[in-house]
Amino acid sequence: MALYENLIREEKDGTISFGDYTLETKQKVSDFQHNGDLYKVKTFYEITKLEKN
Repeated sequence: MALYENLIREEKDGTISFGDYTLETKQKVSDFQHNGDLYKVKTFYEITKLEKN
């Protein structure tokens, strides 16, 4: 599994990648826009949760 500097990002092929299982404290990003939808990601070492709209 690759690690990313940002918790969520858009890839060159139009998909999104998200999460970071190495975090010891909870982190979140809200209002990430992709293809007209809003995404929110919450992540840390135990779980990653992605919500759409």
